[in-house]
Amino acid sequence: MKIDGFTLIFTFDANKHHMRRGGFVHIVNRQSNWLNRIIREKKCRLKGLTLIEMLFLIAVITVILALIVPVITRSRENARTRSCQMNLRQISQASISYTMAAGYLPSGYFWRVGAGANAGGLEISHGPLVSILPFLEEHKLYQAINFNLYIYSSANRTICGQSIKAFVCPSDQIIQTDNQIPDSRIGIADNETRSGFHEVSRASYAGVVGPWLVNTWKISGLSIGERASFGDAQQAQLGLFNACSQVRMDSVRDGASHTMAFGEHTLEQVPASLRPDSFWWFSGTHGDTLISTMFPINAIGQKLSHEEVATISASSSHPNKANFAFMDGSVRSIKDSISTFSSYPQKAPAGAQGQPHPQLWINSDTDTDDVGPDAYWDTIFSLRPGARFGLYQALSTRAGGERIPEDF
Repeated sequence: MKIDGFTLIFTFDANKHHMRRGGFVHIVNRQSNWLNRIIREKKCRLKGLTLIEMLFLIAVITVILALIVPVITRSRENARTRSCQMNLRQISQASISYTMAAGYLPSGYFWRVGAGANAGGLEISHGPLVSILPFLEEHKLYQAINFNLYIYSSANRTICGQSIKAFVCPSDQIIQTDNQIPDSRIGIADNETRSGFHEVSRASYAGVVGPWLVNTWKISGLSIGERASFGDAQQAQLGLFNACSQVRMDSVRDGASHTMAFGEHTLEQVPASLRPDSFWWFSGTHGDTLISTMFPINAIGQKLSHEEVATISASSSHPNKANFAFMDGSVRSIKDSISTFSSYPQKAPAGAQGQPHPQLWINSDTDTDDVGPDAYWDTIFSLRPGARFGLYQALSTRAGGERIPEDF
């Protein structure tokens, strides 16, 4: 009998003339030589890959990884960028809500009469991020702040260490981990002696003061009320946030969509020696929650020679750009190649006792004018004759009248 090319041969018992129960079946493969050859070839193949095959496989895997890894990296960075922009959008919308409630934007910072160890002097206040806390659903944190005391006092130490997700860019890894500072740097209005470290949280975002910070003060309750040069100083404040500023929306004549409100700054570009005193989320000083457009975006990356420039300028952990929120609530990424004016830094004028001006550094296109006896309080800035703002500076002014292209 033939079945599928095989011949079945039945063996019978010759004596009983019937198939023996338990008899055997012989299967004869007519193609046994061919099958044996196939089996031998398969056994050889199972021994392993040749060197050439292995190298080819490695090359294929390398090419695949070279294509996939950048895509994954870009995808993750794009997600972080979107999260950063969402943070800025929340901050911008909260400042708009504050303006609708108060009638003006929160102050960059203001001065108050000192007490305790600072009695008889002036103390700086909190920054704009503190003012908008209630509009970011942070009511409890806002209520925990003792506004009757110095913002740096030990009584406010607990809130100093509170991290707020909306204030932190996910691309800035250092700002999320480097939050331990010596006790001596906080509570400076107190007479107690401290040692060790405690937490101070940072902010990746800061209010834009315009091309320069102009320092001044106005304090209700004092007999003199305000500094003699206060009016001149306010005239020289071109952005939305500044010392003792209370900017109203009707003064934003360049248009809300063309006026920067908040921008990024990254701790990654700040030298390690300056990090402990930089980017405190609750502080109103220049270099904490205020930045100017005096120098280009990512100034340190553009090889400016003075390290302090990194604390007072916009910068970003996103490659070659930084995110900015505008007064209409929109958020845009601006490349660090945007047109700007000359950026060579020089020291800002110091005060009568040699204390530095809060602006710290100015550039060679900026002129200074003393409108009072103390350079720390009475210095205003302007463009030198023949100099002009770049597009970057123009976007940071609220009423400069510059023509801004729609596709900037």
